[in-house]
Amino acid sequence: NLDCVSFSCACEITRSITAYFNKLLPKQLLYEYESKELEIYNPSCPYHKIYGYEYLIRLFIVLPDYIFLCGRMDQETIDEITPYFNDFIDWFTNNYRKFK
Repeated sequence: NLDCVSFSCACEITRSITAYFNKLLPKQLLYEYESKELEIYNPSCPYHKIYGYEYLIRLFIVLPDYIFLCGRMDQETIDEITPYFNDFIDWFTNNYRKFK
């Protein structure tokens, strides 16, 4: 059971991940040949409603470096959170079939 504070934190984290996903997808998460597909989709539809879990994994791979390069966190903090991203990637790799 999540208490109110934990639930609020989980919601904020979800909103942040969604925002990063939508911002980084066109320039950081797509291979060159995939970028051409962007022209096909409705630009008013957010990317997180179109692209699936493979792209979410790509986000978790690049996100720590992106946050550091933007000056949002120092290297020590990035080093502390990176294992959590890696743990999520490992967990999701073993459980992604449940979300297909």
